[in-house]
Amino acid sequence: MYNIEIQIERADLPKRSRNRLMKAINRRVMERHEKERLPNHFEESAYSEYGARPRYAKYNKWKRQNKEIGHIKPNVRSGDLRDSVLSKVKITATQYGAKLKTSGTVKSRLQNWQKREIAKLSRKEIEQERNRMASEYKRGALSPKYKRRRSRRIK
Repeated sequence: MYNIEIQIERADLPKRSRNRLMKAINRRVMERHEKERLPNHFEESAYSEYGARPRYAKYNKWKRQNKEIGHIKPNVRSGDLRDSVLSKVKITATQYGAKLKTSGTVKSRLQNWQKREIAKLSRKEIEQERNRMASEYKRGALSPKYKRRRSRRIK
């Protein structure tokens, strides 16, 4: 879907180092997503920013008038789902990508549309991450941490 193209002047980045670098970058991307973006999926702005599925007018009216709830935030009724998704998070990363898994318990099973709604990124966020990943890759590829350890003999 989206491609990142970077030209490195020298081939001093071996495959193994490249994989380590990409794993570190993907982990940082997912950590940023967890801290900065995931909580926004449970705010009223999620309807416009992430295209959250609109709820029925009757349900919204009931939810707003209910003394215990008093809002129309998506995926938040009692707060159990939000708390379980945001509390116990485990990040796994490889050179190909990263996953965010929640180990919190949810009382009821999530519907597929709810999972998609919570996992969605806006176009602006995708663009920001692409640019940030590209700059991190450039910086990392030229850093001595990921540089080739042995010199290569050129014939």
